[in-house]
Amino acid sequence: MIGGELRADQSIGWGAGAEVWGHEVETGGGRGKKDTLRNVEVTREFVVNMVDEPMCERTVLCAKDFPSHMSEPTVVGFTLGQPVSIKTPHIAEAPIAWECKLSRIMDFSKTRSIVFGEIVGMHFKDELLDEERMRVRAEAFTPVGRLSGPNYCRTTDRWRLTIPVFVAEDKK
Repeated sequence: MIGGELRADQSIGWGAGAEVWGHEVETGGGRGKKDTLRNVEVTREFVVNMVDEPMCERTVLCAKDFPSHMSEPTVVGFTLGQPVSIKTPHIAEAPIAWECKLSRIMDFSKTRSIVFGEIVGMHFKDELLDEERMRVRAEAFTPVGRLSGPNYCRTTDRWRLTIPVFVAEDKK
């Protein structure tokens, strides 16, 4: 658990309208629910902290099976940021953090659940947000992704795909 927060290194989806977040959570198997899932069920809220390379190793340390009374972010040296829309703090070092209110938890096996939430607040590092256009500066945003198990990827190999504009002739 990251202080009741979910790490985006395991995120599985981004909903339409940028309002819903889906996140896979291990339930702990035969050991009972993990702290993260238990905290989301109790508080009905969570934070998705996007992970970049400078914070990746400490984020992985947070996955260690700490006792419930310990705050993983504090133990590994993260700073907790002040929330704006919920009570759960975010990781201040995260390039982007989304405050979410729980919409639904789907258990899809004995050891895995997906947590869905509505995004109700956002935090961005100043250099990432183009406030005039209300867009993330993609060239400055380099999150790390978790593929599976101990396998991660960088998002620095990029290309652009232009979305075509629909015109009436496309109906044919």
